[in-house]
Amino acid sequence: MIRAHAVAAAIVLSVAADARAQSAAGDGSDAPKPAKAPAQPPGAQNPAPVATPLPDVRAPLRTLVRYEVTGRLLEAESVVRAFLDQVMPVGNAWTSDSRRAVVEFCATLGYHASVTERTDGSGVVVTVALAPVTRVRRIAIHVNGPGVLHTLVQDKVFERDVRRRLRLQVGQPLPRDPDERRRRLAEEVQRLRDYLADIGFFEAKVRVSAVADGPDAAKLVVHVDTGPPYYVGRIRVVGNVDVDASEIKRMFHHTRFALWPIWRGWERRFDRAQLKRDIDRVADLYQRRGFPGVRVRTDFDRNTSFNRARREVDFTVIIRERRRIEVYFEGNDAISESRLRDQLTLDDEGAYDDFEIQRSAEAIERFYQSEGYFEATVLWERASFRMPDQTFDRIVFTITEGPKLKVKQIEFVGNHALSDATLRDAIKTREFPRFVLASGGYATSVQLEQDAQRIRALYQSRGYADVEVDYDVTRAQSLVGRAPALAAAILADLPAEGLFVRFIVREGKLHRVEDVRFVFSGAHTQTAAELQQRVSLRPGSAFTPDAAAADGETLRRWYFRNGFPYAKVDTRTQRTGPDRVVVVHTIAEGISARFGKVVVRGNFKTRDWVLREELDLPEGAKFTLGRAESAQRNLRTSGLFSNVRFDYVGLDDGNLDTINVVLNVQERYDYWLDYTLGAGASTDEGVFAEATARAPNMWGAGVRFEVTGLAGSQRQRLDSKLLLPRWVQRHWLGLGFRTEIAGFLANELTPRFGNLTSFGATVGAALEGQSGGEWDGWFVGLRYNFRQRNREEELVRVAGPNDDIEKTRVRTRTGAVGPQFVLDRRTDAQGRRNPLAPERGWRIELSALFADEALGGDDRFVKLGFKGLHYWKLGRRFLLTNGLRYDHGIPLGGAVVLPEVERFFAGGDTTVRGFEEDRLLTEIVETPLPPIGGVPQFRVLPAGGNIRLIHNVELQVQVWDHSFIGGLPWASALFLDTGLVTNSLEDFQLRQLRHSIGVAFWRLVTPVGSFSFEWAVPLDPQVGDNPRGRLHLNLGFVFK
Repeated sequence: MIRAHAVAAAIVLSVAADARAQSAAGDGSDAPKPAKAPAQPPGAQNPAPVATPLPDVRAPLRTLVRYEVTGRLLEAESVVRAFLDQVMPVGNAWTSDSRRAVVEFCATLGYHASVTERTDGSGVVVTVALAPVTRVRRIAIHVNGPGVLHTLVQDKVFERDVRRRLRLQVGQPLPRDPDERRRRLAEEVQRLRDYLADIGFFEAKVRVSAVADGPDAAKLVVHVDTGPPYYVGRIRVVGNVDVDASEIKRMFHHTRFALWPIWRGWERRFDRAQLKRDIDRVADLYQRRGFPGVRVRTDFDRNTSFNRARREVDFTVIIRERRRIEVYFEGNDAISESRLRDQLTLDDEGAYDDFEIQRSAEAIERFYQSEGYFEATVLWERASFRMPDQTFDRIVFTITEGPKLKVKQIEFVGNHALSDATLRDAIKTREFPRFVLASGGYATSVQLEQDAQRIRALYQSRGYADVEVDYDVTRAQSLVGRAPALAAAILADLPAEGLFVRFIVREGKLHRVEDVRFVFSGAHTQTAAELQQRVSLRPGSAFTPDAAAADGETLRRWYFRNGFPYAKVDTRTQRTGPDRVVVVHTIAEGISARFGKVVVRGNFKTRDWVLREELDLPEGAKFTLGRAESAQRNLRTSGLFSNVRFDYVGLDDGNLDTINVVLNVQERYDYWLDYTLGAGASTDEGVFAEATARAPNMWGAGVRFEVTGLAGSQRQRLDSKLLLPRWVQRHWLGLGFRTEIAGFLANELTPRFGNLTSFGATVGAALEGQSGGEWDGWFVGLRYNFRQRNREEELVRVAGPNDDIEKTRVRTRTGAVGPQFVLDRRTDAQGRRNPLAPERGWRIELSALFADEALGGDDRFVKLGFKGLHYWKLGRRFLLTNGLRYDHGIPLGGAVVLPEVERFFAGGDTTVRGFEEDRLLTEIVETPLPPIGGVPQFRVLPAGGNIRLIHNVELQVQVWDHSFIGGLPWASALFLDTGLVTNSLEDFQLRQLRHSIGVAFWRLVTPVGSFSFEWAVPLDPQVGDNPRGRLHLNLGFVFK
C-alpha cells in the first residue's frame, strides 16, 4: 500500500519532473517504482522503465485537490474510491511517483488505468480512467500424439505437463496492447517447443491463441502436434582412454517394457533429462574405476543436434578423465572393501587432494565406530607413480580395527534436577539390546558429542543456562574415570568387556524470573495485570530465552486476534543477579483496525455471494487474525478453488484504521458438465465398465450433481447424488450444514441371494470441522436410509442342482436413521492433508442406525459400526497400514437375528483375502445324492451374522520408483487378514477367528487407473475353502 503522505521526502526531488508532466499520464506504460502495495497477480505485466529527468528543487509543491473516476467499473464507484482514497488522499502532494503508484495499484484491483491531470489553482485535479483487465478464464489443451497408445494413455499426461509449463495460468491478466499480447503468446509457443524438443519431439508444432470467453475473460487455446519422436542416434566419444567407447555408448540407449531375455522392448525416445542422468552414470562408472575427478559433458544443442532424415539425435560425449587414483585398504578384517569404498568422499566431491583424503579417513573411522569398533583408527599414505604409458596415485588406508565393543552401560553423574530416565530419553546412544528387533547398541565419537549437546540443550530449556556436560568412555567398568589405566589397557591389548559410557553433568544454578514488566509506548487498552495472565513466565518461574521470546510472540498474536494488527512487542531481558532475570515487554499497541471493502477477482462462474458467505468479513468488523485465518480456511475447504490469494490493502502501512481486501481466486470447476469413462476387472466383481457425469458447480452456487452408471458381469447399478454445500444452507436457512440427497437402483448376482435387485434413497445432513487445529478434519452427520431389496428364495434347499426347485419372491424394506462421526488425520510425508494417498496419520469412523416400521421399513433393529485406519511410514520405502472394522447388529421386537439381507458378510477382495466372496462364515446344505441314496452331497452357501470383526495389517514396500511400465512406481506388500462373522459373542473363543496371509506381488498406480495382483492363503481352512489360497486381481482404468 502506498501512503501518498509518506513520500514527502521524494517530492522535493521530483517537482521538476511533475511540472513537465501535467499532460496525460498515459495508460500505465511507465514503470512504477517499488511500492508498498499488494503484490500484483502472477504474470501481471511490468512496463519498461522510463528515464527520470533531473529534479528541480526550486519548483513549488503541488497538492491533490480532488480526483475523478471514469470508465467501466466492476463494482460501485464508492467501492473503488474506498480503495483509491488510501493511495491518493486528497490534500497530499501529487508527484510522478504518486501517478505511477496509482497505475500500479489499479492493476492490483484488476483495472488498466489511464491517469490524466489538470491544474486547479495551486493544486491539481486527477482523472483516473479505468478499464477491467482481461484475465485468462480457461485453458484448453489439444494434444495430437504419435500412435494409438499415446492417444489413449499418454495424451492425458501430456496435457498436464503442457499446462504446467505455461506461464499464463487461469486468473492471470493478458496484456491490453495487441502487439504486447502477441509477444506474450509467442513466448508461450517457444517455451512449449523447447519443452517438446527436450523430450524428443523436434518437429512439434504448437499454436497458442486467446479467444474471448465472456466479459473481460479469455480462453487460452493450445494446439500441440507432437510429430514423430526422435531417438538417440550416432554417439561420438572423445577423451576416453581407460573405458571403451562402446561401453559408454550403451549407457545412452534405453528401452521400455522390456522383459529380458524374452523381449528387449521398445527403444525409448530421446529425453534431455535422461541425457543428464546418463552423463552422471558415465561419471559414476569412471569414479568406480578410480577416476574421482572425472568430468563428463556432451555437445548437445536442441537447435542443431537432431537429424531430420533419420529422426535421431546425434551428439558427442566429451570426457576429461584426469588422474587415476588407486585405493587400497589394509587391516580391514571385519568389514569388506566394498563397504569401505562406499564411505569415501573422493567421488562425491570430485577431488583427491590431501584434505579430501583425510575426510575419507575420518568417514571410515566413523563408519567403524557405528559398527561397534569404537577404538578403530585409520591412517593413510599417498604415493604418485609416473610411467611411460600412465600416471596415477595410490592411496593406502591402514586400519587398526580394535575389538568390537557393544555399549554395556550408560550412566549419568551429577544430575539432580532431571532423572536418569529423562536424560536417557533425550540421547540417541542406547545400550546393546537384549532382543533382536530392538535398535542401538553401538556408539561413535560424533554421536556421543551430540548426545552431550542434547543433554545440555535439555537442561537449558529447563532454566539451567550455565550447565556443562562432558562424557567418559571406557572398555571396562573398573576403568571408568581412570584415564591412565584405560590408556594402558588399550596399549596392552587387554580383553575388553564393552563400552561403558558416563555423562558428567554440572548443572549450575537454576535461572529464575525475578519479575515480568510491561512497558507501554503510547496509548493502551490493556493493563500489566491483564497481560500477565497471557504469558507463561511469572516471577519465580524457570527462565529460558526461548520462553521469553515465545511470550513476546504470544502477546503480539493476542493483540492481532483482538483487532490490533499493528501492535509491536519488543521483549528484552536484564540480569539482576547470577541467577536472576527480569523480563521486560515493551508494547506499542498502535491503532485498532477494521475490515473495509472486499472485492473479488477471478470468479467467472461462482457467484459473489458464495464467496462472501464463506469469507464472513462484514464491513466494519474488527480486523483480527482469527477472522482472516477463518476466511482463508473456509475458501480452501470449499473445494471450489484451486488457488486463493488475499491482499490486505494498507496492512503494511501501520496507520490505517480500515483494511480493504482484494481477493483473487482460481476456480476449479469453471464449466457445467464433465464426465469420466472407466473399465476394469476383479476376481469378485468380474468385468465391468463405468460412466459418470458430473455438474460440480451448478448455477455458480457450488451445488453438485452427479450420475454414475455401472454395467458388469456380476453387477449393474445406477447412482445419483445431489449435494447442497454449507454456504447454500447458511444462505437459505442460516445453518451451516451440508445436505446430500442420493438414490440408487441396482441388480447384482450374489453368492448368497442369487439375483438381488434393490433400490433406495438417502438423505443426510452434516457439519464439517474447519478449525485448522488438531481437530481439523472432523465430520458429524445425520442420515436417513431407505432400501427395498427383492430376491427369490428357494422353498427347499438342496445340495445339488436347484433349477427345478420352486422359489418364492421375498421383499425386504428397511427405513433407518442414525448419526455418523468421522475424524480424518491422514497426511502425506510432508504433513499435508492427503486422504487419497496417505503415508502417515489415522482415520476413525463411528456410526449408528436405528430401523423401525415407522421409518418405512418392515423390521426393527439397531446397527453400530466402527472403522479405524492407521498409517505408519517406516523409512523411505516401507508403509505399515493397520485397519480395524467392527459392526454389531442388535435385533429388536423379539427377533434373534437381523433380516437376512441386513446381516454382515465377510471374505473376498475387500475384507478377508484368501476366502471366497462372503464365505468367511458358511452354511453347509447336505442332502442324499439321488438316485443312489446313502451318499451325501454338499452345498456351501455364504452365511451372514449379527456381528462382524475384520482386521487387516499390511507392510507395503515400494520396490521400483520408475518401473519399466512407463516409469511408474511399483509396490509389493505382505499382509495378514483376520475376520469373524457370528450372531453372538457369548462363549466367544479366539479359535473362532479366521486368518489368512498373503503377498501382493504387484501394485501399480497410474494417472489413469490402478492394478494389483495378490495371492492369499487361509490359515484355518474349512469345508468350501481352498487350502492353497486364491488369486485377488483388481484392474481399473479411467478415460475422460
